[in-house]
Amino acid sequence: MTELTDAQNDNENARTKYITDLGNYWNYYFTLRYYTLYDFVARRDIDIDVTEMID
Repeated sequence: MTELTDAQNDNENARTKYITDLGNYWNYYFTLRYYTLYDFVARRDIDIDVTEMID
């Protein structure tokens, strides 16, 4: 029984780590996009309209 419990705990820990790492990946991706103003998928600069930001 102890081995089964250990295996279940390891599985749950791996799943939790995967979800956390996936969230971190997307957070870092969009942070990098924000700071560089570059769309890595479309391979172009991100244009912003400063007047829209002020309104």
